[in-house]
Amino acid sequence: MRGCETYTWGAEVKCFLPQSKVQELGISVGSYYHGHPLPYPLPQGWTAERDGSLRSSRRRYEAGTCLREWTGADAAGQALASGA
Repeated sequence: MRGCETYTWGAEVKCFLPQSKVQELGISVGSYYHGHPLPYPLPQGWTAERDGSLRSSRRRYEAGTCLREWTGADAAGQALASGA
């Protein structure tokens, strides 16, 4: 049986980002499963990617999913420390 050290844990936040903030903060939203890292001052280690399950008729919103992964026995502690 594998110990928790070999597992990868993740968090996902599905959201609509105002296009003005995407441009202001320089956020690059990658394709599905190919997320781009969020720039500073946003939390480091998170990526943004398009998500087909999010739809909006409002053109000024960018649909995306922000993802973060942690590995090992202290994954929950790492997640809490990062503010996830």
